[in-house]
Amino acid sequence: MKVLFVTCQHSFQVYGGVEVQMLGLCKHLEENGVKVKFFNSSEDNLADYDIVHLWRPLGNPLDAAVLVNIAKKMNVKVVVSPIYWKPWGPIFSFDGYKISFRVGSLVKNFISSFVQRSGNDLGFASIYKFHATVLQNADLLLPNSWDEGRLLVGSFKVNPKNIFPVPIGVEERFAEAKSDQFVNKYGIRDFVLFVGRIEPRKNVLNLVKAFRRTRLETGLVIIGHTSDRRYLEECLKAAKGNKNIIFCGFLSHESDLLASAYAAAKALVLPSWYETPGIVALEAGLAGANVAITKIGGTMEYFKDLAFYIDPGHTSSILKALVDSCHERTPELRGHILNNYTMEKVSLKTMEAYKKVLS
Repeated sequence: MKVLFVTCQHSFQVYGGVEVQMLGLCKHLEENGVKVKFFNSSEDNLADYDIVHLWRPLGNPLDAAVLVNIAKKMNVKVVVSPIYWKPWGPIFSFDGYKISFRVGSLVKNFISSFVQRSGNDLGFASIYKFHATVLQNADLLLPNSWDEGRLLVGSFKVNPKNIFPVPIGVEERFAEAKSDQFVNKYGIRDFVLFVGRIEPRKNVLNLVKAFRRTRLETGLVIIGHTSDRRYLEECLKAAKGNKNIIFCGFLSHESDLLASAYAAAKALVLPSWYETPGIVALEAGLAGANVAITKIGGTMEYFKDLAFYIDPGHTSSILKALVDSCHERTPELRGHILNNYTMEKVSLKTMEAYKKVLS
C-alpha cells in the first residue's frame, strides 16, 4: 500500500501537536508496512499512489481542492484528516469584574457561521466552497472524534457514511517520563503546567489571571512559543510580581525536559477556546499528571469523567479547575490513555480506514 501524505501548508515547521501527530502517525504506518511519502509537487505523480491522504487541508483549502480534483480524475482514493473546529473565539470574556466585547470576533464569527450553514458565497467565491469541495469529494473523512464528525456533517453537508473517526495518538515513551530533570533545573514539582502556543485561542492571559486569584501555593509553569508578541507582553504583565509564575520558553516535542515537566506537574491545564483535542493533555496524562481542559472540541469524548472541564469564557471556571485539579487525583487516566490512544493503536485504526476505502 502506497500513501501520499499532503500537508497543504505553504511552509512546514514542527511546532504544535498537529504536526507532531502527523509525523508520529507516518512513522508508525511505515513500521506496519505502509509505504508513506510526503508530497512534493515537483516530483510526485498522484497516479503512482493508492491513496492521497490530505492532512489538515482546510488550512489551505484552495490547494487542497485542486489536489482532490486531480486525484479523482486519476481514480486515486482520497482520505482526509480535517482537524477542524468552528473558528469561534472570545466574543465575551468574563474575568470576574468586567466584560470585554470584541467586535472583530463577533463579525468574523457571524459571517463564518452564516456561510458554513448556508453555503452562500455572499457574492464572491467564499472559502466555504473550497472547504466543501475537499470534504464532499473525499472518499473517507477521518475526524479525530465523533463530535468533529457531526460538525463536518452539519457545517459542510458531507455524507455521514463517509465519516470514520480516528483519534489522535500519544507516544508511549511519556509513560516512562521521570520528574528529576525538570525538578533539578527549576527546583519545583507538583505545579500547574501549560504547554502550547501563547496566543488568544489558548486563553493563556485568563489562565494567568485565574491562577493569581486561586492563591495556590504551587507554581504555574508556562512552556511555549508565540508569534503574537503583544499578547505575550500582556501575559507577562499580568504575571508580574508573582514569583510562582514561570515562563520557560519553547521546548521541542522531543525534549527530555518537556517529558520531565509532564512527570513533575500536578496538573496540565488547557483553558483554550477549543482543542482538537489537545495532544499535550494526552502526553501529560500518560506521564501521570491530572488534566484540566476546555470542554469545547471533542475533549469530553476523549477524557470522559477523568478530567476537570473548563468553560473558557469564564475565569471563575478556570479558577475552579485549577483548584480541583491540584487537590484531587485521577489515577485511572494513565491506563485509559494507554488502552485507547497510543500512536500504535491510532496507526492500526488508520490502516483500517485505508483498507475500507480500497475495498
